[in-house]
Parts: sequence; C-alpha cells; structure tokens
Amino acid sequence: MVSSEKKQISPAEERVLTSSTPPRAALASRLAPYVLLSLSVIGCIALSIVFTTGYDSRTKLIQLALQTILVAPALLWVLRQTADGENSPTRLRVAPFFLLFAVIVVPISWRVRHGVYNGDESAYLFQAKIFRSFHAYAQRPRIEVQGEFAFKHHVMFKDRWFGKYPPGWPALLALLGSVLPYWLISPMLGLLLLWLVYEISRRLYDTRTGTVAVFLMACSPFFLFSCVGFMSHIACAVFVALATFSLLMSIRTHQSGYFVLMFAALAIAFLV
Repeated sequence: MVSSEKKQISPAEERVLTSSTPPRAALASRLAPYVLLSLSVIGCIALSIVFTTGYDSRTKLIQLALQTILVAPALLWVLRQTADGENSPTRLRVAPFFLLFAVIVVPISWRVRHGVYNGDESAYLFQAKIFRSFHAYAQRPRIEVQGEFAFKHHVMFKDRWFGKYPPGWPALLALLGSVLPYWLISPMLGLLLLWLVYEISRRLYDTRTGTVAVFLMACSPFFLFSCVGFMSHIACAVFVALATFSLLMSIRTHQSGYFVLMFAALAIAFLV
C-alpha cells in the first residue's frame, strides 16, 4: 500500500524547494550577511577606539548613535531570519556568532599577551603567580631598593608583598594557567558566558531569543574588550550567569544539586 498523504511543509521550506538560485549564489547569499555583520562589529570596535577621549556625555552619545546605526541592519536581519520558526531550513544558527566572537577576540588577546594595560591586571597576575608557587604572599623587597620601583594596587605590609584585590580571580588564573596560556583564559570564559546566556534565554523564552541575545553580546565592543586581558569582570559574570542558570534548572527539576551549585557559584562570584 502506498500512502497518498503528503507531508506538510512550511512556507519557508517551500521557498527553499522552489528556489532556482544556483548553489554558489545561494551560499554567497547566506554568507554575505555574516560578512556584513563582521564588518559592522569591526566598525563598532574602531569607533570605541576613536572615541576614547574622555567621558563627556556628548561624545558618548555620538558613539552610541553611530554604533546603533552600524548594528541595527544586522539585528533586523537576525530577526527576519528567525521569523520563520525553529524548524525552518532558513533558521538562523547561533554557532556563527560564537565563531565571530572567537575570530575577533582571540587574535586581539594574543596580540596584547605581553602587555598589561591596567594596574589591576598587574596585581591580579602578580597574585596568581604567587598562588602558583603555593604561597599566599611574596617576600617584601629590602627597604634600600623599594624606591627604585613602584606598583599600583600592590600592598606591602610588614614583610609581606601581595595584591590588594580578593583572591578569587588570581586563584582562578593560577588554576587555569596550569592548562592554558594566560592570554587565552578570558576569551574562553567569554565563550562560556555566551553559552550560559544562550541557554538561559532559550529556556526562559525560545531559541530565537537566545540567538538574538548572543548576537547582541557578540556585537558589543564593551563585552569584546572585556574578554581581552586579565580583568576579573568576565569571570564574575560567568559565575553570576551560572548561578542564574542553576536557579532556573532547580526550579524546573526540583533537584537540590542545582541549589548547591547556585550558592557555590554566588560565593565564588563574591570572591572574584
């Protein structure tokens, strides 16, 4: 017996099946928006570099307006691509935005790996190296040579020398630094944060919302720059997002393990 029933297809699938566009042209059509999106992100980063001349409100508003003009077309494209539903063959995938983040952040992080551009980073790295030597503090330099150098955000108390910040982030740097180069830690945490935001958004709303959330983060110069270097912001955000995700999962599954993970993540976030 041959069934006469026909499989129901969505309007988006029908457009794909009936399209006469050559394969190469179709591929170029699919890749072009990603190229334009990458260029818009690069433009936003360039604007952030150009407008680093103070904190006056007018300059910041101009920067925000220009960045909005650059990103708005890409955002409209994202919303249009996701409008056909999650089962559509033209549905926008979230993976390219993770790739976009990595392609932008990893090379920049590698390029500045030998430099420290903030006094906080110096204190974090100094304390991390102390922890890696299995000590809580370094020996204070002799008084005769202390006038030859100076460090911001370092503390010299009695015969001890250590960073002034909480130990969470230096300890995490020391731990991850045993398996990863220091310059790669923040980009990897940035990818983890993107995934957590995607999962939280997907579970609270839908896949489309998760994709848009990742897109907006991947297009944010502030987020991209925060994932370069050795500042603690991204690590703290990861643990806060992990606590949020654990709370959401504990409410849905009623498993006590997620509550324990939530409180542990919050405790580490406070230490970071």
